[in-house]
Amino acid sequence: MGPVEMDEFGDRQVDFAVWDTVNIETGEFQVVCVYNSSLKQLVMQEGRSFQWPGGAPPPDIPKCGFKNDEPACVARTVTMLQMVAIVISFVLVIIVTVTVFIYRKLKLESELAAQLWRVSWDDVQMSNLDKVLKRTCSRLTMSLKGSNCGSLMTMEGNFQIYTKTGYYKGNLAAIKYINKKRSN
Repeated sequence: MGPVEMDEFGDRQVDFAVWDTVNIETGEFQVVCVYNSSLKQLVMQEGRSFQWPGGAPPPDIPKCGFKNDEPACVARTVTMLQMVAIVISFVLVIIVTVTVFIYRKLKLESELAAQLWRVSWDDVQMSNLDKVLKRTCSRLTMSLKGSNCGSLMTMEGNFQIYTKTGYYKGNLAAIKYINKKRSN
């Protein structure tokens, strides 16, 4: 109906209307503009406008371009210099960590070596009374796992039977075994 426009190839020029939501809550649509093929332009209807998401029409060209070729959008990659710096930093952290552990171990060993309470087994002579006194130990004491029965002379001259004894630098001493590889 109405006038029909034809182009130079005999194709009909079409007029069309553009609709837009005028009320988002009710979902009401109305004609906002009409394309006039004879004028080759959009003609806006009086008092109406497009309601764009974000308040403005979208750009003609996407932010990162059609092929993602904008320099600002290209994913950053790590350069060779940055990679070398990261590897060197990692190696330095490992070296410092290992050095700290080695230093702490050597410091602990030197502190243990400097302590006077440590006694060498070569300086201890086992007591000859062990064989005699083992007969006087109670069976209960002897039956305990790891129990070694020995004696020490008390101030009154009595024997007190409770532990293995030996002589260290000529003095009678009690011997206590410690099942630890190192002591702090």
